[in-house]
Formats: sequence, structure tokens, C-alpha cells
Amino acid sequence: MKKIINIYETIVDRCMSDPRYVTQANWSEIGVPGFGSLITEDCGEKIRASLVIKGIVVIRKYFNKDKIISSVA
Repeated sequence: MKKIINIYETIVDRCMSDPRYVTQANWSEIGVPGFGSLITEDCGEKIRASLVIKGIVVIRKYFNKDKIISSVA
């Protein structure tokens, strides 16, 4: 189970380092080919990224907004 969680965490980390997945909108949903959808939400100083597969949130992770937006810019 730990291995599967690490795979999902790696997918979210890679998506959050790609400019097409990181938006400055309050909320966005973008399909991740072969895995489902990545939903990003603005949570003040952080961005909440959730990987959703078949309607179930499989992993939720928070990222520092300033750090993420500056790294993909």
C-alpha cells in the first residue's frame, strides 16, 4: 500500500512542477492522462492539490503558493 501512495504522491509532485497544471485561479480541474483528475484549490498561502480517480480523492497534498508559482513561471 505504501508503494501505491508513493506513486500517487510522485504524480502530484510532477504535475505541480508543470505550468499547465498550476493555475492562479481559485479552483481548477485538469485531467492527468491515465490517472484521473488533478484538482487544485487556492487555500490562502497554500495550494491544495487533490488527485481524484473515479470520483474518489486518493491523495491530497498542500504546496506553498509562492514557491510553486515562481518555480513554474
